[in-house]
Amino acid sequence: MFELDLENENTPMIDFGHDGKVLFQLPVLGVKGVPMGITSAFTIFWDKFQAGRKLTESEAAQAWGFFIQTLADTYPDATRQLARLDEDNLSHVLKHWVSVSGEYGFDAGKA
Repeated sequence: MFELDLENENTPMIDFGHDGKVLFQLPVLGVKGVPMGITSAFTIFWDKFQAGRKLTESEAAQAWGFFIQTLADTYPDATRQLARLDEDNLSHVLKHWVSVSGEYGFDAGKA
């Protein structure tokens, strides 16, 4: 049997928190060790919202549903925290995630 390396402890993570306490972590997108499902689901989600046109409720729900389910399967603690955020805070998290990942070479437009 081929043994899979399911945990990559060398994957850089981004801390998100409040009052100096880390509430959850997300992986730096596009680096070795990040589940492909996360990178592809995030890219589809991000692309939908950066397309420059108003999304229908169905499109928004579909993009969000795919992203959040994939995230829940791989990073359940982060998903629980993200579900508690309002729209402004969620936007800040997503933009910060892309920004820090960009420092590592991630390009959401080319992923």
